[in-house]
Amino acid sequence: MDTMATDEVLCVPSSLTDNIQMEACRRRHLGIHDTYEYKAPDFGRSNSLEAAIYRAAIAGDINGLRLQQDSQLNLLNQLTPRGDTFLHIAARLGHYHLVEPITSRCPDLVKSKNYNDDHPLHLAAAGGHLYIVQSLITITGGHLSGRETGAEQDILDVIKGQNKQGNTPLHMAVKDHQYEVALFLFKRPGSQITSCVPNLEKKSPLYMAAEAGHEELFELMMQFVASNVDAQNMLKDGQPLLHKREETSLDARSIGYVDGVCYILDTFVDYTYKRDGDGSYPIHEASSQGHIEVVKEFLRRFPDSRELLNKKRQNILHVAAKSGKANIVSYMLEAPKLEMLINDTDEDENTPLLLATKNARAEIVSILTWDKRVRLEIKNGEGFTALDVALTYEGTTHSIHERLTRMALRYASAPRGQPMTTEMEKNSNRLTLIAMTHVSEPQGQPKTG
Repeated sequence: MDTMATDEVLCVPSSLTDNIQMEACRRRHLGIHDTYEYKAPDFGRSNSLEAAIYRAAIAGDINGLRLQQDSQLNLLNQLTPRGDTFLHIAARLGHYHLVEPITSRCPDLVKSKNYNDDHPLHLAAAGGHLYIVQSLITITGGHLSGRETGAEQDILDVIKGQNKQGNTPLHMAVKDHQYEVALFLFKRPGSQITSCVPNLEKKSPLYMAAEAGHEELFELMMQFVASNVDAQNMLKDGQPLLHKREETSLDARSIGYVDGVCYILDTFVDYTYKRDGDGSYPIHEASSQGHIEVVKEFLRRFPDSRELLNKKRQNILHVAAKSGKANIVSYMLEAPKLEMLINDTDEDENTPLLLATKNARAEIVSILTWDKRVRLEIKNGEGFTALDVALTYEGTTHSIHERLTRMALRYASAPRGQPMTTEMEKNSNRLTLIAMTHVSEPQGQPKTG
Protein backbone atom coordinates (compact mmCIF):
# COMPACT_ATOMS: atom_id res chain seq x y z
CA MET A 1 0.00 0.00 0.00
CA ASP A 2 1.29 3.46 -0.88
CA THR A 3 1.97 5.19 2.42
CA MET A 4 1.94 8.58 0.71
CA ALA A 5 -1.82 8.31 0.30
CA THR A 6 -2.44 7.83 4.01
CA ASP A 7 0.50 9.27 5.95
CA GLU A 8 1.30 12.45 4.07
CA VAL A 9 -0.42 15.50 5.53
CA LEU A 10 -1.75 17.58 2.68
CA CYS A 11 -4.43 20.28 2.78
CA VAL A 12 -7.08 19.90 0.11
CA PRO A 13 -9.13 23.11 0.02
CA SER A 14 -12.46 23.27 -1.67
CA SER A 15 -11.56 26.00 -4.10
CA LEU A 16 -8.54 27.61 -5.73
CA THR A 17 -9.24 30.84 -3.83
CA ASP A 18 -9.05 28.97 -0.51
CA ASN A 19 -5.87 27.37 -1.74
CA ILE A 20 -4.22 30.68 -2.49
CA GLN A 21 -5.26 32.20 0.81
CA MET A 22 -3.99 29.21 2.79
CA GLU A 23 -0.59 29.26 1.08
CA ALA A 24 -0.26 33.03 1.54
CA CYS A 25 -1.05 32.75 5.26
CA ARG A 26 1.40 29.90 5.70
CA ARG A 27 4.24 31.81 4.03
CA ARG A 28 3.53 35.02 5.96
CA HIS A 29 3.58 33.05 9.20
CA LEU A 30 6.99 31.59 8.29
CA GLY A 31 8.35 34.98 7.30
CA ILE A 32 8.83 34.03 3.66
CA HIS A 33 9.03 36.89 1.20
CA ASP A 34 9.99 36.08 -2.35
CA THR A 35 9.05 36.92 -5.89
CA TYR A 36 8.38 33.40 -7.06
CA GLU A 37 5.10 33.21 -8.94
CA TYR A 38 3.32 30.06 -7.78
CA LYS A 39 1.44 27.93 -10.25
CA ALA A 40 -1.76 26.08 -9.40
CA PRO A 41 -0.01 22.77 -8.59
CA ASP A 42 2.31 24.56 -6.12
CA PHE A 43 -0.38 25.36 -3.57
CA GLY A 44 -0.71 23.14 -0.55
CA ARG A 45 2.96 22.15 -0.47
CA SER A 46 3.92 20.13 2.57
CA ASN A 47 6.82 21.02 4.86
CA SER A 48 7.59 17.37 5.48
CA LEU A 49 8.56 14.81 2.88
CA GLU A 50 7.99 11.10 3.13
CA ALA A 51 11.15 9.63 4.67
CA ALA A 52 11.83 7.18 1.83
CA ILE A 53 11.40 9.89 -0.81
CA TYR A 54 13.62 12.31 1.08
CA ARG A 55 16.34 9.68 1.46
CA ALA A 56 16.13 8.89 -2.25
CA ALA A 57 16.55 12.57 -3.12
CA ILE A 58 19.57 12.94 -0.86
CA ALA A 59 21.14 9.77 -2.24
CA GLY A 60 20.40 10.72 -5.86
CA ASP A 61 18.30 7.60 -6.34
CA ILE A 62 16.16 8.41 -9.35
CA ASN A 63 14.15 5.19 -9.06
CA GLY A 64 13.42 5.83 -5.42
CA LEU A 65 11.90 9.21 -6.28
CA ARG A 66 9.10 7.50 -8.21
CA LEU A 67 8.82 10.43 -10.65
CA GLN A 68 6.95 8.33 -13.20
CA GLN A 69 4.11 7.91 -10.70
CA ASP A 70 3.90 11.65 -10.05
CA SER A 71 1.66 12.62 -12.96
CA GLN A 72 -0.02 15.42 -10.97
CA LEU A 73 3.30 16.85 -9.76
CA ASN A 74 2.22 16.43 -6.15
CA LEU A 75 5.64 15.08 -5.25
CA LEU A 76 7.77 17.55 -7.18
CA ASN A 77 5.87 20.48 -5.69
CA GLN A 78 6.66 19.55 -2.10
CA LEU A 79 9.20 21.36 0.05
CA THR A 80 11.69 20.31 2.69
CA PRO A 81 11.56 22.10 6.07
CA ARG A 82 14.02 24.63 4.63
CA GLY A 83 11.85 25.25 1.62
CA ASP A 84 14.02 23.30 -0.81
CA THR A 85 12.46 21.62 -3.82
CA PHE A 86 13.86 18.38 -5.20
CA LEU A 87 15.71 20.51 -7.74
CA HIS A 88 17.36 22.46 -4.92
CA ILE A 89 18.50 19.18 -3.37
CA ALA A 90 19.91 17.90 -6.66
CA ALA A 91 21.68 21.20 -7.35
CA ARG A 92 23.20 21.40 -3.87
CA LEU A 93 24.45 17.80 -3.80
CA GLY A 94 25.58 17.62 -7.41
CA HIS A 95 23.05 15.02 -8.59
CA TYR A 96 23.24 16.11 -12.22
CA HIS A 97 21.39 12.99 -13.40
CA LEU A 98 18.27 14.18 -11.53
CA VAL A 99 18.18 17.66 -13.06
CA GLU A 100 16.75 16.78 -16.47
CA PRO A 101 14.07 14.34 -15.20
CA ILE A 102 12.91 16.93 -12.65
CA THR A 103 12.95 19.98 -14.92
CA SER A 104 11.37 18.16 -17.86
CA ARG A 105 8.30 17.53 -15.67
CA CYS A 106 8.32 20.82 -13.79
CA PRO A 107 10.51 23.45 -15.53
CA ASP A 108 9.22 26.26 -13.30
CA LEU A 109 11.27 24.83 -10.42
CA VAL A 110 14.33 26.48 -11.97
CA LYS A 111 12.95 29.80 -10.75
CA SER A 112 11.75 28.50 -7.38
CA LYS A 113 13.27 29.87 -4.19
CA ASN A 114 13.79 28.29 -0.81
CA TYR A 115 13.33 30.10 2.50
CA ASN A 116 16.67 31.89 2.00
CA ASP A 117 15.53 33.01 -1.45
CA ASP A 118 18.14 30.77 -3.08
CA HIS A 119 17.42 29.56 -6.58
CA PRO A 120 18.73 26.07 -7.40
CA LEU A 121 21.41 27.94 -9.38
CA HIS A 122 22.70 29.54 -6.16
CA LEU A 123 23.23 26.14 -4.59
CA ALA A 124 24.81 24.58 -7.67
CA ALA A 125 27.22 27.53 -7.96
CA ALA A 126 28.18 27.32 -4.27
CA GLY A 127 28.85 23.61 -4.63
CA GLY A 128 30.98 24.03 -7.73
CA HIS A 129 28.72 21.81 -9.85
CA LEU A 130 29.53 23.29 -13.26
CA TYR A 131 27.52 20.81 -15.30
CA ILE A 132 24.39 21.53 -13.28
CA VAL A 133 24.99 25.28 -13.53
CA GLN A 134 25.23 24.99 -17.30
CA SER A 135 22.14 22.77 -17.46
CA LEU A 136 20.02 25.09 -15.30
CA ILE A 137 20.88 28.09 -17.46
CA THR A 138 20.08 26.15 -20.64
CA ILE A 139 16.80 24.92 -19.15
CA THR A 140 15.90 28.44 -18.04
CA GLY A 141 16.23 29.76 -21.57
CA GLY A 142 14.59 26.78 -23.22
CA HIS A 143 11.57 26.17 -20.98
CA LEU A 144 10.57 29.25 -19.10
CA SER A 145 10.19 31.80 -21.81
CA GLY A 146 8.17 30.18 -24.55
CA ARG A 147 9.27 33.05 -26.75
CA GLU A 148 12.67 33.65 -28.24
CA THR A 149 12.81 37.34 -27.31
CA GLY A 150 12.20 36.65 -23.62
CA ALA A 151 14.51 33.67 -23.20
CA GLU A 152 17.61 35.73 -22.59
CA GLN A 153 15.86 37.91 -20.03
CA ASP A 154 14.66 34.83 -18.16
CA ILE A 155 18.23 33.55 -18.00
CA LEU A 156 19.56 36.86 -16.74
CA ASP A 157 16.81 37.08 -14.12
CA VAL A 158 18.01 33.78 -12.63
CA ILE A 159 21.72 34.60 -12.97
CA LYS A 160 21.22 37.99 -11.31
CA GLY A 161 18.82 36.67 -8.68
CA GLN A 162 19.77 37.69 -5.14
CA ASN A 163 19.05 35.74 -1.98
CA LYS A 164 18.32 37.21 1.45
CA GLN A 165 21.97 38.10 1.91
CA GLY A 166 21.94 39.87 -1.44
CA ASN A 167 24.19 37.24 -3.00
CA THR A 168 23.87 36.26 -6.65
CA PRO A 169 25.04 32.84 -7.89
CA LEU A 170 28.31 34.54 -8.87
CA HIS A 171 28.75 35.77 -5.29
CA MET A 172 28.20 32.22 -4.08
CA ALA A 173 30.75 30.72 -6.47
CA VAL A 174 33.46 33.25 -5.59
CA LYS A 175 32.71 33.07 -1.87
CA ASP A 176 33.17 29.29 -1.86
CA HIS A 177 36.23 29.41 -4.15
CA GLN A 178 34.46 27.68 -7.04
CA TYR A 179 36.43 29.55 -9.66
CA GLU A 180 35.58 27.36 -12.64
CA VAL A 181 31.91 28.06 -12.03
CA ALA A 182 32.62 31.73 -11.33
CA LEU A 183 34.49 32.12 -14.60
CA PHE A 184 31.64 30.45 -16.50
CA LEU A 185 29.00 32.69 -14.92
CA PHE A 186 31.04 35.83 -15.47
CA LYS A 187 32.03 35.08 -19.06
CA ARG A 188 28.47 34.39 -20.14
CA PRO A 189 27.37 37.26 -22.44
CA GLY A 190 25.24 39.79 -20.61
CA SER A 191 26.21 38.51 -17.16
CA GLN A 192 29.40 40.50 -16.60
CA ILE A 193 27.60 43.35 -14.85
CA THR A 194 26.75 40.93 -12.03
CA SER A 195 30.41 41.14 -10.96
CA CYS A 196 29.68 44.64 -9.66
CA VAL A 197 26.41 43.94 -7.85
CA PRO A 198 26.82 44.57 -4.10
CA ASN A 199 25.29 42.24 -1.53
CA LEU A 200 23.99 43.37 1.85
CA GLU A 201 27.58 43.66 3.09
CA LYS A 202 28.19 45.94 0.10
CA LYS A 203 30.56 43.36 -1.34
CA SER A 204 30.52 42.68 -5.06
CA PRO A 205 31.90 39.47 -6.63
CA LEU A 206 34.78 41.65 -7.83
CA TYR A 207 35.55 42.65 -4.24
CA MET A 208 35.32 39.02 -3.13
CA ALA A 209 37.68 37.92 -5.91
CA ALA A 210 40.16 40.53 -4.69
CA GLU A 211 39.75 39.37 -1.10
CA ALA A 212 40.46 35.78 -2.08
CA GLY A 213 43.47 36.73 -4.17
CA HIS A 214 42.11 35.08 -7.32
CA GLU A 215 44.08 37.15 -9.81
CA GLU A 216 42.75 35.68 -13.07
CA LEU A 217 39.13 36.29 -12.17
CA PHE A 218 39.92 39.68 -10.65
CA GLU A 219 41.81 40.79 -13.75
CA LEU A 220 38.99 39.74 -16.08
CA MET A 221 36.44 41.58 -13.97
CA MET A 222 38.61 44.70 -13.83
CA GLN A 223 38.96 44.68 -17.61
CA PHE A 224 35.18 44.69 -17.85
CA VAL A 225 34.86 47.51 -15.34
CA ALA A 226 37.38 49.56 -17.31
CA SER A 227 35.08 49.60 -20.32
CA ASN A 228 31.71 49.93 -18.59
CA VAL A 229 30.55 53.16 -16.98
CA ASP A 230 27.55 51.50 -15.33
CA ALA A 231 29.86 49.01 -13.63
CA GLN A 232 32.07 51.81 -12.36
CA ASN A 233 29.08 53.61 -10.89
CA MET A 234 27.86 50.44 -9.19
CA LEU A 235 31.23 49.88 -7.54
CA LYS A 236 31.17 53.33 -6.00
CA ASP A 237 28.27 52.21 -3.82
CA GLY A 238 30.02 49.07 -2.58
CA GLN A 239 32.98 48.25 -0.36
CA PRO A 240 36.11 50.15 -1.45
CA LEU A 241 38.32 47.73 -3.35
CA LEU A 242 41.43 49.06 -1.65
CA HIS A 243 40.30 48.15 1.83
CA LYS A 244 39.97 44.84 3.58
CA ARG A 245 38.06 43.90 6.67
CA GLU A 246 39.67 42.22 9.69
CA GLU A 247 37.87 38.96 9.19
CA THR A 248 38.65 38.60 5.49
CA SER A 249 41.57 37.25 3.53
CA LEU A 250 43.72 39.34 1.20
CA ASP A 251 42.49 41.85 -1.34
CA ALA A 252 44.04 43.44 -4.43
CA ARG A 253 46.16 45.77 -2.35
CA SER A 254 47.32 43.38 0.32
CA ILE A 255 48.31 40.58 -2.08
CA GLY A 256 50.56 43.10 -3.78
CA TYR A 257 48.72 42.78 -7.07
CA VAL A 258 50.24 45.94 -8.53
CA ASP A 259 48.43 46.03 -11.88
CA GLY A 260 45.05 45.70 -10.21
CA VAL A 261 45.90 48.39 -7.68
CA CYS A 262 47.12 50.73 -10.41
CA TYR A 263 43.87 50.36 -12.30
CA ILE A 264 41.82 51.03 -9.17
CA LEU A 265 43.91 54.09 -8.36
CA ASP A 266 43.43 55.42 -11.89
CA THR A 267 39.70 54.73 -11.96
CA PHE A 268 38.67 55.45 -8.38
CA VAL A 269 40.91 58.23 -7.15
CA ASP A 270 38.83 58.77 -4.02
CA TYR A 271 39.64 55.26 -2.76
CA THR A 272 43.14 56.43 -1.85
CA TYR A 273 41.68 58.73 0.77
CA LYS A 274 39.02 56.43 2.24
CA ARG A 275 39.54 54.82 5.64
CA ASP A 276 38.50 51.30 6.51
CA GLY A 277 36.72 50.19 9.68
CA ASP A 278 40.01 50.34 11.59
CA GLY A 279 40.63 53.92 10.54
CA SER A 280 43.50 53.00 8.21
CA TYR A 281 44.03 54.15 4.65
CA PRO A 282 44.93 51.73 1.85
CA ILE A 283 48.57 52.81 1.91
CA HIS A 284 48.75 51.84 5.59
CA GLU A 285 47.57 48.32 4.79
CA ALA A 286 50.05 47.97 1.94
CA SER A 287 52.82 49.12 4.29
CA SER A 288 51.81 46.73 7.06
CA GLN A 289 51.79 43.85 4.56
CA GLY A 290 55.22 44.75 3.17
CA HIS A 291 54.07 45.29 -0.43
CA ILE A 292 56.73 47.76 -1.43
CA GLU A 293 55.79 48.11 -5.11
CA VAL A 294 52.23 48.95 -4.15
CA VAL A 295 53.45 51.54 -1.64
CA LYS A 296 55.65 53.07 -4.34
CA GLU A 297 52.64 53.34 -6.67
CA PHE A 298 50.63 55.16 -4.01
CA LEU A 299 53.46 57.61 -3.38
CA ARG A 300 54.16 58.13 -7.08
CA ARG A 301 50.55 58.86 -7.98
CA PHE A 302 49.55 60.64 -4.78
CA PRO A 303 52.66 62.09 -3.14
CA ASP A 304 50.65 63.62 -0.29
CA SER A 305 49.57 60.14 0.81
CA ARG A 306 52.82 60.02 2.79
CA GLU A 307 51.12 62.35 5.27
CA LEU A 308 48.08 60.15 5.87
CA LEU A 309 47.56 59.04 9.46
CA ASN A 310 45.35 56.24 10.74
CA LYS A 311 43.02 56.69 13.69
CA LYS A 312 45.97 56.23 16.06
CA ARG A 313 47.76 59.05 14.26
CA GLN A 314 50.33 56.62 12.88
CA ASN A 315 52.04 57.21 9.56
CA ILE A 316 53.06 54.55 7.08
CA LEU A 317 56.51 54.13 8.67
CA HIS A 318 54.85 53.56 12.05
CA VAL A 319 52.77 50.65 10.74
CA ALA A 320 55.65 49.15 8.75
CA ALA A 321 57.92 49.27 11.82
CA LYS A 322 55.23 47.86 14.09
CA SER A 323 54.55 45.03 11.61
CA GLY A 324 58.22 44.20 11.15
CA LYS A 325 58.41 44.94 7.42
CA ALA A 326 62.11 45.55 6.92
CA ASN A 327 61.83 46.16 3.17
CA ILE A 328 59.37 49.00 3.67
CA VAL A 329 61.34 50.55 6.54
CA SER A 330 64.61 50.44 4.59
CA TYR A 331 62.97 51.97 1.52
CA MET A 332 61.48 54.83 3.53
CA LEU A 333 64.77 55.60 5.25
CA GLU A 334 66.44 55.82 1.85
CA ALA A 335 63.78 58.14 0.39
CA PRO A 336 64.65 61.81 1.16
CA LYS A 337 61.04 62.89 0.69
CA LEU A 338 59.94 60.60 3.54
CA GLU A 339 62.38 61.95 6.13
CA MET A 340 59.51 63.72 7.89
CA LEU A 341 58.19 60.33 8.99
CA ILE A 342 61.28 59.09 10.81
CA ASN A 343 60.72 60.68 14.22
CA ASP A 344 57.02 61.37 13.87
CA THR A 345 54.92 60.46 16.93
CA ASP A 346 51.46 58.90 17.17
CA GLU A 347 48.67 59.62 19.65
CA ASP A 348 50.66 57.92 22.41
CA GLU A 349 53.81 59.84 21.39
CA ASN A 350 55.41 56.66 20.04
CA THR A 351 57.93 56.99 17.22
CA PRO A 352 58.43 54.17 14.70
CA LEU A 353 61.42 53.07 16.81
CA LEU A 354 59.33 52.94 19.98
CA LEU A 355 56.62 50.88 18.24
CA ALA A 356 59.19 48.49 16.81
CA THR A 357 60.71 48.09 20.26
CA LYS A 358 57.33 47.58 21.91
CA ASN A 359 56.61 44.76 19.46
CA ALA A 360 60.12 43.30 19.74
CA ARG A 361 60.93 43.80 16.06
CA ALA A 362 64.65 43.31 16.49
CA GLU A 363 65.55 43.64 12.81
CA ILE A 364 63.62 46.90 12.51
CA VAL A 365 65.18 48.29 15.68
CA SER A 366 68.62 47.44 14.31
CA ILE A 367 67.87 49.14 10.97
CA LEU A 368 66.52 52.26 12.66
CA THR A 369 69.31 52.60 15.21
CA TRP A 370 71.92 52.51 12.44
CA ASP A 371 70.35 55.63 10.94
CA LYS A 372 71.78 58.73 12.64
CA ARG A 373 68.59 60.71 11.99
CA VAL A 374 66.62 58.45 14.32
CA ARG A 375 66.42 60.09 17.74
CA LEU A 376 66.97 57.44 20.37
CA GLU A 377 66.17 59.75 23.29
CA ILE A 378 62.53 60.50 22.38
CA LYS A 379 60.09 59.50 25.12
CA ASN A 380 56.55 58.26 24.63
CA GLY A 381 53.52 59.40 26.62
CA GLU A 382 54.59 57.27 29.57
CA GLY A 383 57.99 58.92 29.63
CA PHE A 384 59.77 55.83 28.30
CA THR A 385 62.54 55.80 25.73
CA ALA A 386 63.00 52.78 23.47
CA LEU A 387 65.51 51.28 25.90
CA ASP A 388 63.11 51.77 28.81
CA VAL A 389 60.48 49.87 26.83
CA ALA A 390 62.92 47.04 26.15
CA LEU A 391 63.68 46.80 29.87
CA THR A 392 60.00 46.40 30.75
CA TYR A 393 59.15 43.33 28.70
CA GLU A 394 56.79 41.25 30.83
CA GLY A 395 57.34 37.71 32.01
CA THR A 396 60.17 35.77 33.60
CA THR A 397 61.39 34.43 30.26
CA HIS A 398 61.99 36.45 27.15
CA SER A 399 61.96 35.53 23.48
CA ILE A 400 65.05 35.76 21.34
CA HIS A 401 63.43 38.73 19.57
CA GLU A 402 63.12 40.63 22.85
CA ARG A 403 66.72 39.84 23.75
CA LEU A 404 68.06 40.93 20.37
CA THR A 405 65.94 44.08 20.44
CA ARG A 406 67.49 45.11 23.75
CA MET A 407 70.99 44.25 22.50
CA ALA A 408 70.52 46.43 19.40
CA LEU A 409 69.52 49.37 21.57
CA ARG A 410 72.43 48.81 23.95
CA TYR A 411 74.83 48.59 21.01
CA ALA A 412 73.53 51.93 19.71
CA SER A 413 74.02 53.47 23.18
CA ALA A 414 70.33 54.25 23.44
CA PRO A 415 69.63 56.29 26.59
CA ARG A 416 67.14 55.65 29.35
CA GLY A 417 64.45 58.15 30.21
CA GLN A 418 63.40 56.56 33.48
CA PRO A 419 65.48 55.90 36.61
CA MET A 420 66.55 52.27 36.81
CA THR A 421 64.12 50.52 39.15
CA THR A 422 64.97 47.29 40.94
CA GLU A 423 62.74 45.33 38.58
CA MET A 424 64.24 47.01 35.50
CA GLU A 425 67.74 46.27 36.82
CA LYS A 426 66.82 42.60 37.30
CA ASN A 427 65.41 42.49 33.76
CA SER A 428 68.52 44.17 32.42
CA ASN A 429 70.91 41.74 34.11
CA ARG A 430 68.82 38.71 33.17
CA LEU A 431 68.46 39.78 29.53
CA THR A 432 72.15 40.53 29.25
CA LEU A 433 73.12 37.14 30.67
CA ILE A 434 70.63 35.26 28.48
CA ALA A 435 71.62 37.14 25.35
CA MET A 436 75.34 36.58 25.94
CA THR A 437 74.71 32.89 26.60
CA HIS A 438 72.65 32.55 23.43
CA VAL A 439 75.25 34.29 21.30
CA SER A 440 78.27 32.49 22.76
CA GLU A 441 76.93 28.94 22.71
CA PRO A 442 77.02 26.96 19.43
CA GLN A 443 73.63 26.46 17.77
CA GLY A 444 71.98 23.25 18.90
CA GLN A 445 74.43 22.57 21.77
CA PRO A 446 73.06 22.04 25.26
CA LYS A 447 73.61 24.77 27.82
CA THR A 448 76.11 24.06 30.56
CA GLY A 449 75.02 24.72 34.11
